[in-house]
Amino acid sequence: MGKQQGRWIRWAIPVLVGMVCLGVGLFAGQRIDSDSWSALGEWLGATGTAAAVVAALYIANREADASRNRAIAEARERNERALAERLALQRRGIVEAREREERAREEARELEERARADALEREQREAEAARQQGIRDASLVLGEVEAPPFDPQNISPEWWMVMKNYASHPAVQPRLETFLHPAGGTTDWTFDDPAGMFEDYRVPDHLAPSGGEERLPVDVSYKPPLDPEQARRWLPVPIFSYTDLQGRRWRRIGTSLPVEVDPRDTSLLSGPDWYQAVHPGVAR
Repeated sequence: MGKQQGRWIRWAIPVLVGMVCLGVGLFAGQRIDSDSWSALGEWLGATGTAAAVVAALYIANREADASRNRAIAEARERNERALAERLALQRRGIVEAREREERAREEARELEERARADALEREQREAEAARQQGIRDASLVLGEVEAPPFDPQNISPEWWMVMKNYASHPAVQPRLETFLHPAGGTTDWTFDDPAGMFEDYRVPDHLAPSGGEERLPVDVSYKPPLDPEQARRWLPVPIFSYTDLQGRRWRRIGTSLPVEVDPRDTSLLSGPDWYQAVHPGVAR
């Protein structure tokens, strides 16, 4: 409706101006008298009134258009603010949801790491407890050297290497590897059987539990040789190894605590070739 009023006003103004010009022209072409001046004044007054009405309508239409434009702008501004607020709320909600998800992931990650750390710590404790128990069990397998009683016929070995198992389970594949040198040198040993008592000797595959033992007649040599004082005081210290029922290979130096070793480790082997050949770490 406002557009129609605007078109009507745009047409009305030129028409009024044309009417004024036409009236002036017609009046100028006639004889001017007092009555004509009065008529002209009346005509001009009517034309002015019409023009004032048209101008008022034009101004009112402009004000209506401006008011309508302001209302439209205000409505658009309100809509934009509302949209911006909704978008801000949505963004805030998205950010908060992301923060919640991140916190939840972080908490889950912390719980997982804590559970993993607890499990690792528990496994380490259990492994350490098992290792300590294995050491205690392995410590029940002893190796020592005994001097034979005096033999005037000289048919006894130089030394007896005795391995004893006091554990409640067998000690598998017990093997004498070598002897400790008191000065850090190397040692070697031989199977010493002057009386031929061990002609049918067979290397045992295990030591029976609860007191099973194995006796080897041995003679030990040292490089460099021991001086007379050392030889008089020094009792050979055996280095031997064996395997438990869990498949762990243990090495023991005299009465020291057993140490778990690689079953393939043959670095300390000495003695007769036939005896070395039965060590579990020697390739067949």
